[in-house]
Amino acid sequence: MLVGHSFGTFTVRLFASTYPSDVVGMVLVDPIHPSEWFEMTEERARKLAGAIRFSRYGALLARLGVARLVSALVRLGAPGLARTSVSPLTGGTMAEAERRIAPLAKLPLELRLIIAALWTQPKFFDAIVGQAEALPQSAAQVAATGDYRDIPLMVLSATGSSPSQMKEHEALAQLSSQGEHVVASKSGH
Repeated sequence: MLVGHSFGTFTVRLFASTYPSDVVGMVLVDPIHPSEWFEMTEERARKLAGAIRFSRYGALLARLGVARLVSALVRLGAPGLARTSVSPLTGGTMAEAERRIAPLAKLPLELRLIIAALWTQPKFFDAIVGQAEALPQSAAQVAATGDYRDIPLMVLSATGSSPSQMKEHEALAQLSSQGEHVVASKSGH
């Protein structure tokens, strides 16, 4: 069984089309459409370049130990102190990092600790850079795949998905004779 979320659905879809006999089912959670990334608008290209810069900066801060400092302060119950102490070093990116990782508070403590440990390592940010740099090529590869024949497939859409995203998700579910499209109530990306 393969499960992928957002950009991770590219990996799942490519694996399933390459090795269909090894896949017993797929769940694609709020998948992105490949055309969004291989036929990029100027705005998307700018966002992608920003994400790459942000992640390279995160890797540098992790190498310098700043990420461990921030993690320790937050773990000790001092998120305000963490924010204040690293703001001069992060050039304001701390607020952006908090915006991106805010949903962590919804996870169980044991998962937050694991994720926090990953986010203090340069290799975490290096992996994001590699994925982001390969995104246009990955999107083109996924777009070139065919259907998923009879592999059970569930496509989950976030409640706030746009009408065009809903249409894309429904079409994606139709790529399998056992495809189903479900809107997850009260959910976000």
